Amino acid sequence: IKSNLISVPLNSVEKLIGVLILNYGKIISLNKRHYAILQLVGYQIGAAIENAILYKELEKSKDQIRHFSHKILQIQEEERKRISRELHDELGQTLTAIKLNLRSIQYALREEQLGLKYRLTSIIDLVGKAIEEIRSISKRLRTSILEDLGFESAIKWFIKDFERTYKVSIKAEIDN
Repeated sequence: IKSNLISVPLNSVEKLIGVLILNYGKIISLNKRHYAILQLVGYQIGAAIENAILYKELEKSKDQIRHFSHKILQIQEEERKRISRELHDELGQTLTAIKLNLRSIQYALREEQLGLKYRLTSIIDLVGKAIEEIRSISKRLRTSILEDLGFESAIKWFIKDFERTYKVSIKAEIDN
């Protein structure tokens, strides 16, 4: 083959990716061995291009996985916050009201109803323990992001959440 312009197909395993055109500026002579070498080079370049494309797609997929994982954690944390708030605000307040009403009943009892007063004291103590347990559960629900994301990510998440909640901008620098 004699030519100044040679085209070499850039093949991947499955398809033609492109064509490499070599312009020598003068007419050169290629034998079958030269052409076979150029085809191998074209195949290698094609495989390298395909690998680069696949690598880019892999990185994109990893980014999507990170994004969706973050979204899932964010949704879980929002749900934990909601449950924590409901436990603390609604159930905690209800138990506190029960405790106050029981105390009121206890004080209204006559001295001769001592056995009932002691039973009420025991019930009031149980309600107090339930209130403390609700506070503890509520607190554990709110701090789970630290365990899920790690310290640095948790701090960043809390900063973003604070910014979103209070409509402020915060600049934070975290050294590893």
